[in-house]
Amino acid sequence: MSRILVCGNFGKRCQANGQTARTIAVTDTLRKIYGKEYEIITVDTHTINPMSAITYLKSAVTADKIVILPAQRALRAVIRSLSMMNALEKTTYVVIGGWLYENIKDDSGMINLLRSVKHLLVQNPTLMKNLRGLDIKADVLCNFRIYKRPVDINEDNRTDKFVYYSRVCKDKGVEICIDAVNSINNSGDKRVELDIYGPIPADYEKAFFEKLRDADGVKYCGVLDGNENILETLSLYKAMLFPTYYAGEGYPGAVLEAISSGTPV
Repeated sequence: MSRILVCGNFGKRCQANGQTARTIAVTDTLRKIYGKEYEIITVDTHTINPMSAITYLKSAVTADKIVILPAQRALRAVIRSLSMMNALEKTTYVVIGGWLYENIKDDSGMINLLRSVKHLLVQNPTLMKNLRGLDIKADVLCNFRIYKRPVDINEDNRTDKFVYYSRVCKDKGVEICIDAVNSINNSGDKRVELDIYGPIPADYEKAFFEKLRDADGVKYCGVLDGNENILETLSLYKAMLFPTYYAGEGYPGAVLEAISSGTPV
C-alpha cells in the first residue's frame, strides 16, 4: 500500500492554535480523499522523542508522498533533513501563517532548498507573489476548517457583547481591545462589554491579568474546546474584535471561525 507521511504539530485536537488547527484540517482532508488508496502516517512535532524521530526518518525514506507543516522553529531542521534524504522532490510544504518570505528572503541556502520542494502552498496571494519573486514555486491553499455540522445561527440569541478569540498576546491586539472598551466605558456615554477567549502564553500571563485587573467591562473566559463549541459561542456575540499586528499573520483561523458563525469581525 502506498504511503503519505504528514509531519506537523498536532498538539491536542481541542487546542486553540492556528498551527495545530491547520495541521489537523489538512490531515483529515488527506484521510478523506486518499484514505483508501494510501496509508496516512503522522509524526507529531509537538512532542519529539526518539521514537517519533525514528518514525520520521524511516517514513520519510519509504513514503511515496510527504506533507510537512513546520512553523518557524522547525522549518530549517525539517527541510534540511529531507534534503539529506533526497526527499524534497516528493514533499508538499503547507505553510502556516504569513511569515515565510520575511524568514527566508536573505537566506540563499534555504531559498535553494525550497526551490526543490514539489509543492509549496501558502495562505494568501501576497505571500505567493513574494515567494515566486525568489523563483520558488508557490501556490495558494486558503486557510480552512472542517466542521461536523453548520452552526444554527439565531439572531435572537445574540448579545450586545463583543468577543476577542485568538491567542491572548499583545501583538494579536488584545490590549488594543481592552483599551478601547475602557475608553468607551470611561466616557460615560454608553457601556460595552468584552469577553476574551484563547490560550495565554506563559511569558504574557502576568502582564495580561494585571491589565485585566484594571479593565472595566472585560472578562477572560478561558479556552474554547472543539469546533462546534467555538462556532456556537462566537455566534452569541455582536462582533469579534481582532486588531492583530502579529508579524507572521496569514489568513487567521479566528476570522474564518467568526465568519462561519455569522459574527462580524
